[in-house]
Amino acid sequence: MPTSQRAVHDLSLYTAEPGSSHEERLRFLASWSAPGPRSTSTTSAPDRSADRGGK
Repeated sequence: MPTSQRAVHDLSLYTAEPGSSHEERLRFLASWSAPGPRSTSTTSAPDRSADRGGK
């Protein structure tokens, strides 16, 4: 069902007390996340001129 133009969204954030067992558990769960995108500043893109029919 589409949302109305007056839809309200809530965002909840949870943190743990530094040094607590809860912080340790959150760090463990965070370790399961997918890695972020790699930076392209240190690598160059492959040459695709042959793919485009270039010389």
